Amino acid sequence: MCRLSGLIRDGTFCLDWIFRDGTFCLDWIFRDGTFCLDWIIRDSTFCLDMIIRDGTFCLDWIFRDGTFCLDWIIRDGTFCLDWIIRDGTFCLDWIIRDGTFCLDWNFRDGTFCLD
Repeated sequence: MCRLSGLIRDGTFCLDWIFRDGTFCLDWIFRDGTFCLDWIIRDSTFCLDMIIRDGTFCLDWIFRDGTFCLDWIIRDGTFCLDWIIRDGTFCLDWIIRDGTFCLDWNFRDGTFCLD
């Protein structure tokens, strides 16, 4: 259902992730204070390409059908992401701060958990 590969080295972060049912794809790179996000929900309801290089970014957004909610803040090199798919099947919280990466992730049906 989901593939996650990540690399953290000397403040360099790279995350590649795919939901294999083809509905969601996220690629992103956090490298030397440069943030780049490419993201597609493949049913063509949503497409976002963005690059942030000044280190200041704030985004709140909601898919109004109630199935998806994303809040995140990047400020002064501090990255924080809280993210819930509201049907209760997926929850991700993570923080990147001062080169320290912490990922907390739980598929609530009990099939997958990464700390």
